[in-house]
Amino acid sequence: IRQTPATLVLDGKAISLIGDGSVQLAGEPSTGGSMRRIRLILSPALVTEMPKDFRLDQNYPNPFNPATEVRYELPVQSRVLLTVHDLLGREVATLVDGVVPAGRYTARWDASAAPSGIYFYRLTAGSFAGARKMALVR
Repeated sequence: IRQTPATLVLDGKAISLIGDGSVQLAGEPSTGGSMRRIRLILSPALVTEMPKDFRLDQNYPNPFNPATEVRYELPVQSRVLLTVHDLLGREVATLVDGVVPAGRYTARWDASAAPSGIYFYRLTAGSFAGARKMALVR
């Protein structure tokens, strides 16, 4: 779930909106005929632009021991499958398997139980498919 940082100011009291952006307001509205003052403040420095293309980045660090991160971008919501394979093509790990909203993501592979060697990771998302090579060095 994408988070959009925002602050709701209600009658001078600031309420942070995190997660899905929902908030429940308790208490009675202002009385005496005065209007409640409500203001929504978005944090533009923290709101990022959506990716325009599918993208699979090189893992970091590479070579690695024992864990690495794989970054990828989706311009639209997609069914995503991100897998790791050994040199013989056998799948050794599934990092992501499901429908993912548009955005930028990082998947982590902890290869503590895997032997040293060259591995490939493959991303399929919608009509996009990409693969890259990485090295586990003990």
